[in-house]
Amino acid sequence: MTTDFDFDPASMRAGDPRSTTSRKALLTRLRQSQYSEEKYLRAQENGDAPPQRPSVSPRGEPPRDWDVIVIGGGATGLGVAVDAVSRGFRTLLLEQRDFASGTSSKATKLVHGGVRYLAQRNFPLVKEALHERGLLLKNAPHLAQPLGFVVPAYRFLEKPLYQIGLKVYDFLAGPLNLGRSRGLSRDKTLEAAPTLAGEHLRGGVLYYDAQFDDARLAIALARTVFDQGGLALNYMRVSGFLKYQDPNFPLSTQRISGVETVDVETGETFRLTAHCVINATGVWVDGMRELDDANAHAMVKPSQGTHLVLSREFLPGDAAILVPRTEDGRVLFVVPWLGHTLIGTTDTPRSDLALKNPTDPAPLEDEIDFILEAAARYLTRAPGRSDVLSAWAGLRPLVKEAEASKTPTSKLSREHTIAVSPSGLLTVTGGKWSTYRKMAEDVLDAAFVAHLLEVRPCETEALRLHGAPKPDASPGATPGRAAASRHVAAGMSAFAAPAPDIVDKADRPDDTDAAPADTPAAAAAEGSLVSGDPGGGTASSRAPANHHPDLAIYGTDAALVASLEGADEPIVPQFDLTIAQVRYAARCEFARTVEDVLARRHRGLLLNARAALAAAPRVALTLATELGHSPVWIEKQLKEFAKIAEPYRVTRREGDLPPPSGLPSQPAPDRLPDTLPASPVQVPAETDLEPSMLRSN
Repeated sequence: MTTDFDFDPASMRAGDPRSTTSRKALLTRLRQSQYSEEKYLRAQENGDAPPQRPSVSPRGEPPRDWDVIVIGGGATGLGVAVDAVSRGFRTLLLEQRDFASGTSSKATKLVHGGVRYLAQRNFPLVKEALHERGLLLKNAPHLAQPLGFVVPAYRFLEKPLYQIGLKVYDFLAGPLNLGRSRGLSRDKTLEAAPTLAGEHLRGGVLYYDAQFDDARLAIALARTVFDQGGLALNYMRVSGFLKYQDPNFPLSTQRISGVETVDVETGETFRLTAHCVINATGVWVDGMRELDDANAHAMVKPSQGTHLVLSREFLPGDAAILVPRTEDGRVLFVVPWLGHTLIGTTDTPRSDLALKNPTDPAPLEDEIDFILEAAARYLTRAPGRSDVLSAWAGLRPLVKEAEASKTPTSKLSREHTIAVSPSGLLTVTGGKWSTYRKMAEDVLDAAFVAHLLEVRPCETEALRLHGAPKPDASPGATPGRAAASRHVAAGMSAFAAPAPDIVDKADRPDDTDAAPADTPAAAAAEGSLVSGDPGGGTASSRAPANHHPDLAIYGTDAALVASLEGADEPIVPQFDLTIAQVRYAARCEFARTVEDVLARRHRGLLLNARAALAAAPRVALTLATELGHSPVWIEKQLKEFAKIAEPYRVTRREGDLPPPSGLPSQPAPDRLPDTLPASPVQVPAETDLEPSMLRSN
């Protein structure tokens, strides 16, 4: 089921009432979704095209506004919405902040089976995650690419033990394996990872996993919901549940029939009914469950994972480094990401957080020290606090076990858990990005078992996400548009090659540095030993930021982005972000704030907090022009963004080296740009739409 809208994003601003992605258009569509039998029959009598009558639930309930309402716009919620709408259910997703504004944009950027779960002998979880990794590479090749990992061995017997474990990893991946792992001599290990500490190094093992952009994948999923005919709205807070007395249940139990939701921007309230309401709010699910039942027990024990971002100098090659077990037993990742080096992560219990009121956690000082100290043991150059360009933390929704109160969070389940309350609220939590699609499939299956929805087959295994080319399409082609733009030519190198043929071939000797590549992914890597990108360079080794931006992340929309006004105007030299990309974020990607653009549509805040602060004024001005806001809004946005960005900046201590040059030490983000007009920016007003302006399923 698809919905086509006859509008051209290149020719209008986000406030244009013809744009189906304008806020006013989305809310108008939400109002039109509110079903009434009287409205349906009157439209039939008048000969008008009536609104689609929602399906009847298996329990024989009357029609409702929606078949499925999903609460939460992170990895799990978006995956569930895509699964539901692709099965033909009328689907609405509501997110109280921005899509992926919480944990789902703070991952380690890896799609992987989880090497450490091998040590826990959780083979089913590893096998499932590796299968899902292969599907994501096929269904979103513009957002996920293979990546080589070097595992260094410093102790006696470490290398053969790692080789055995990673051979099991290869085996569990089955036909979707990206390339067979192999042993590396000491020299080849240092060739693959030149900044790896060489003292006591005995060699290493090379294996393949995948890397992705978590926030960009979330936006692709949100747009896929629209492509399939559903509706996904950010900045819509669910404030309560609608309930009714079902005669088939005890009088003491009221069944959920919908939600009450509030537009965060305007305060407008909507009462929306649905056959199935799904709580997919991640680490915050317990707060939503208490809204349904004040006596609900807690399901989640949150764990904080912190990451630090350094310059590319700390990891100049194309390979990532994985230390399976540091001196305190934790895992250390050193990963090339978007021209920088990403180091993490931690596993810190956070029972001190108020889980009813979502806030962004900040990296703890002890976590920053741990990561820097651990990295110093394995890198030739020890990073210091002054080397940290940005630091950020996310919360993992780890599922509690029966005796979980004293269980370390590193040992709690990463698998997802699904529960249905007596009122019919279906809750899902746990899991990780790598298995988001399978989690969503399991959620819909649980809804069938609970008789909340009629049984329909899953369609997502082969569903290409928004921006992914058709399997038979020429690389980088965008139907109906010229793809000759030099921006696209410069930015589509990684996207231009077809997805790797991820089918393993015959085995080869375990520890042979010169062993021939046995998959296209590995073959393309042979020149630099470990490059995992079939197009000749990983997403992390893109052109410098002051060159033309890499538009590969937009997939088939790349030419459209390059055609917008401002494609030649970079925001700041440190980022590959242009005025055109900000326009596109506002017009087509639901961006409403400076943070939306600099933290998730682009990853500037996570890459370099000081540079993001310097970029904020031009981003705010461009958004104001697109959305029709005044200078007062811009000033408020800049102050809010400065407050948001502050925890991303690591405080130097006495004796630390000064920060890298190239940026003012104290940018002034709350100062209005000199080019800002004195009166509100004039753009087409967002007015209510006539039903004829939208084609809705």
